Amino acid sequence: ATTVCTDCGPPTDFAANPDRILFERIRGGGSLMMLEPDSGTAVEMVPVSREGQYVFAGRFSPDARWIAFHALVERTSPKRVFVAPVRNGRGLGQAHWLPATDVDAEEADATWSPRASMLYFLSGRDGFRCVWARKFDSARAAFKGDAVPVMHFHSARRSLTMLGERNGMAGLTLTPDRLIIALGELTGNIWLARPARP
Repeated sequence: ATTVCTDCGPPTDFAANPDRILFERIRGGGSLMMLEPDSGTAVEMVPVSREGQYVFAGRFSPDARWIAFHALVERTSPKRVFVAPVRNGRGLGQAHWLPATDVDAEEADATWSPRASMLYFLSGRDGFRCVWARKFDSARAAFKGDAVPVMHFHSARRSLTMLGERNGMAGLTLTPDRLIIALGELTGNIWLARPARP
């Protein structure tokens, strides 16, 4: 094992050719950083424009031309999902962010489909935390159509809400034919006990 960074927050994604690691900055701001392990160089990849803004859980698109993430843009607003372009190996500022949604609901943990034609994310827009998706056209740098539900979790027994609020706890991951996700499960049992006689 080799130490490549001593002042980094949690890593959130990895891209090859060349090797690059996205991670959350833990000191001096709320931006997403990128580390090049061979050189040990860390650069700001998705910068924030002012104090109080935070960017979380960055994920490279399969071609590494985009980064999906969720951000706290205003202190009083919920977290929302965005994508930012990567140009010349660097991310661009807030003026270039594309909002995946425009609803007033908590949304997080975005991840790409294998061909980057869909962006999947968790959303509380229907009163429960469920998986939603929206088509993305990388050539036109635009989302197409409205977000659509992929999988609802409206029961108390299995829920995304029980995982807590930490980024990435659901582990939302896509393969060509699978959606992988962690759920919290609530179960109960009835027990009968005979108290010992004195």
